[in-house]
Amino acid sequence: MPFAHSRNAATVGLHAGHHVEGIVGAGCDLLGSYSELTCVALLLGSNTIVGWQGEHEPCAASLATIVFPLTVLSLGLIISLIVSVVGVLVTWAESRHELITAIRFQRFLSGLLMAGALYLACFLSIPS
Repeated sequence: MPFAHSRNAATVGLHAGHHVEGIVGAGCDLLGSYSELTCVALLLGSNTIVGWQGEHEPCAASLATIVFPLTVLSLGLIISLIVSVVGVLVTWAESRHELITAIRFQRFLSGLLMAGALYLACFLSIPS
C-alpha cells in the first residue's frame, strides 16, 4: 500500500484516531457500568427492609440501607482519585519493569484503602 507510510499525515491521523476511539470507548463502557451499578445499588437499598418493630407492627426501612450503596460508590471514587494522584506524583515509571511495579503498587494501595474504608462504612452504617 503506497499511502500507508509512517510519514503520511493521513496514516498518522488514522492511527491516532484508532487509539483515541479505543480509549473513548473504554471510558464510555466504564461510565455505563458505573451508572448501572449506581441504579442497581439504589434499587436494592430501597427494597431492603431491616428488622421487625414489634409483633404486629410492619417492618421498618432503614435509611442506612439506602445510603450505604451510595457511600460505597463515593468511597470508591475518592480512593481512586487518591491512588491516581499517588500514581502520578509518587510512582514514576521509566521502564516496563518500573511500570509493572507501579501498577502493582497502585492495585495494592487501592485494595488496602478500600478495605479499610468499607470496614469503617459497614461499622458506622449497618445496624447490629
